Amino acid sequence: MAIVTKYLSETLDPITEDERLTYEGYYEDIYIDGFLKKRTHLGNSRKGRYRITHYFLNDSEDINTILNEFCDPILNKRCIIYNNMQTNGHYTLWDWTEYSLEKVIKFKGKTVFDSNNRRFVDIDYDINTNVIKEAYKYFYENVYEGELSDRLLEFSYFENGELEYISDIKNRFDYVKPVDLTQFLADTHFSQVDFPWDQHTYYHNLYPLFPEGDTV
Repeated sequence: MAIVTKYLSETLDPITEDERLTYEGYYEDIYIDGFLKKRTHLGNSRKGRYRITHYFLNDSEDINTILNEFCDPILNKRCIIYNNMQTNGHYTLWDWTEYSLEKVIKFKGKTVFDSNNRRFVDIDYDINTNVIKEAYKYFYENVYEGELSDRLLEFSYFENGELEYISDIKNRFDYVKPVDLTQFLADTHFSQVDFPWDQHTYYHNLYPLFPEGDTV
């Protein structure tokens, strides 16, 4: 079993083990046999140092054991547990549940990752009704440097899956505020040249969650 540790900045850009010591907050990723098993966010708050662990659960592991290890009000530790993994090509879909320091469920949702562990879909559900509260898809540049530095566009969706807004995250296309589909299509350079809408059907609706093929 090969175990590899990697470090990321708060903006999810790769950093070295020595560089992490100069950061107030950073991420520590643990890979087992090439797959991300655990991502821990170490940071500071008014209550002191904290740890938020993203743990990817397999079928043989006991969730209560993981909660006992990564949730602790005295040590200011809490966790997000991912389970029910589904794969499709280069993409992986997980259900996730976020727990408080006291191991109480706070949030739940679904996330789709690509092979570089970048988020392509984020959905938050109401923990009581399972109604979608927020839903997003993301579009990235073609070369991978870091998740947040690569992310160009954010698409938000209504509960029924219809597109609500498109956000130009880096102001690359001269939009400071999110635009709806009508505004986007009216800017023909944006919608036909910069981001040809007809070629990116994956973003037209929240569903399907998996891209069809290897491109989006």
